[in-house]
Amino acid sequence: MAKTPRSKKAKARGPRPGVQPRAEAPAKGIAAVSYDLQQQIKARRRAEAELRDARAALKAQTKHLEEARTAFKVLLRHREQDRSDLEDTLVANVKGIVLPYIEMLKQTRLNDRQRAILELVENHLTQIISPFLRTLTSAHTGLTPREIQIADLVKEGKTTKEIAALINISARAVEFHRYNIRSKLGLKNRKANLRSRLLSMT
Repeated sequence: MAKTPRSKKAKARGPRPGVQPRAEAPAKGIAAVSYDLQQQIKARRRAEAELRDARAALKAQTKHLEEARTAFKVLLRHREQDRSDLEDTLVANVKGIVLPYIEMLKQTRLNDRQRAILELVENHLTQIISPFLRTLTSAHTGLTPREIQIADLVKEGKTTKEIAALINISARAVEFHRYNIRSKLGLKNRKANLRSRLLSMT
């Protein structure tokens, strides 16, 4: 039996039910790429906003540190000024009040030991208002009060026996303190003169 040819009308029909056009697949791919780009743009904008916030916070913190640094400098200047004023007051009081009484005591009848002690007191007061004692008592020397006392007597030219008699300790103890003073002042060489070193600090 001979096949009947399809009519032109049948060829003009659309696609069968359930079959999608091939052009929809590329359209879905473009939409997916567009969505990814939008997400990346949003993420980048968020990152830029966070970076701006971080920079602003850092700028504010830097400004705060600079203000604190300036305030600290002002505080140090005030402290140095207060210290200078206190030293000036101390010097004025020692010179105007204490030393005149010592001069009066010198005119009284004193035995040799009393006169020697009075002279030491006068020397100590004079040195309190001089740079020498401030140098000896500074943190970098590390001298103890007893070592400062003996160093002052060595500077005045007192011998070990004289120092021992004046401050009521043994000559051996004086030698021990002299050794510590030399060590703390960096006099490692035995030939170095301790008194010369102390005189150079005045």
